[in-house]
Amino acid sequence: MDDLVLPVGYASAALAAAVLALGGGHWHPWFSLTVFALLTAGIAAQTTRMVRAVAVAAVCWLFFDGFIVNGQGELAWRSTDRTGFAVLLAAALGGAAAAALDRHRDR
Repeated sequence: MDDLVLPVGYASAALAAAVLALGGGHWHPWFSLTVFALLTAGIAAQTTRMVRAVAVAAVCWLFFDGFIVNGQGELAWRSTDRTGFAVLLAAALGGAAAAALDRHRDR
């Protein structure tokens, strides 16, 4: 599964952005950020490399920032955008670290 983390993250983030945008997610950015954070943590937990977890966070942030926060695929770097990136990065690292600790405990 480790090699499929980025493609699965990309497809899942695209699907989540589409569903949230159709449901009015840009009106509720904190709810959307929570959905993306849970998605990011779940996908990042499937990898054994922290670099891939960071890449998953970046991909999820691109969809979140481009289609939920700013709309129409536009990216920005305002405080809202930086906060979203920090939350998704923390979720990815937390998910990957928790999975790594679980794997280490099982050994």
